[in-house]
Amino acid sequence: MLQPEAAAVNRRVGNRFKSANTRSVLAGQVTLGNERQPLTIVRSQIDSGENVEVILAGRRFTWRDAEGIKAIEGAAATEAERLAVERLVFDSADQFVLAQLRGASYQTIVRNLRPVDAGDEYAGPLWTMVRVNDPQKVDSAAPKSAWRLFYINSISGLIDRVECEVDGQRIAACILQWTEQNGEKLPSHISWTTNGETLMEFQLTTFSQAQ
Repeated sequence: MLQPEAAAVNRRVGNRFKSANTRSVLAGQVTLGNERQPLTIVRSQIDSGENVEVILAGRRFTWRDAEGIKAIEGAAATEAERLAVERLVFDSADQFVLAQLRGASYQTIVRNLRPVDAGDEYAGPLWTMVRVNDPQKVDSAAPKSAWRLFYINSISGLIDRVECEVDGQRIAACILQWTEQNGEKLPSHISWTTNGETLMEFQLTTFSQAQ
């Protein structure tokens, strides 16, 4: 049984989490620094959550809970590659819904959160903030950030923002736009920032799904 907040997001995004055999393929572009690179993400659901394959600028990486991030063929993943792949894997509605299957814990921090600069006449969305704590690991399989904060929009029911901390640096993934393709709702534009600096951007082009 899904955790309540995860179940609510699950209902909003479509039907892709109903079967453990679902395979989703997302294609788009990632901008790292001044370089724009092609990207393919293949998310395959399994009984314990999901396995993810990321093809970034011609390099193929995999993420599995027991193994962490691995480069397939060629040199081992660099630190920059690992960070980019971790963001693509974890800062997602898919991981928010499925992380509990691999033992992650969920804690609702606050409901009806308002923007810090909201005035008395504010009529925009409020947020439910949920903290997802990854199962503790001490080996290379552990993600760089052991927790993430997900901000769920009270009006749309979708995730607007994901925050984590890497090496003492707070990083925010802002989901700027959602789209619907083949009956599934997906983030189509995500921007990762820290201290006002843009680290990375993702823009979705196509989405397909198979059993």
